[in-house]
Amino acid sequence: MDNLQATNMLIDVMQSRSTELEIRIGAAEGLGYTGFVIARDALYGVLTSAAYPAALRASAAKALGRTLGACE
Repeated sequence: MDNLQATNMLIDVMQSRSTELEIRIGAAEGLGYTGFVIARDALYGVLTSAAYPAALRASAAKALGRTLGACE
C-alpha cells in the first residue's frame, strides 16, 4: 500500500458513519500529516458539514490547520 492509498483509506474511515467516532477522529488526525490535497479537501468537507459530529469537525479543523502549517 502506498501513501496515497493509505490517505484514501483514512478518508473513507473518517467519513464512515458506521465507524466508531473515536476511530473517525483518529483518521482525521492522521490526515493532517499526509500532505495530500485530497486529504485537505476531505478535512474541509467534514469541517464545513453540520452532518458530522462536532467532535469530528473539531478534529478536522485541527488537522486542516496542521496541513496548512498553522499547528505543530
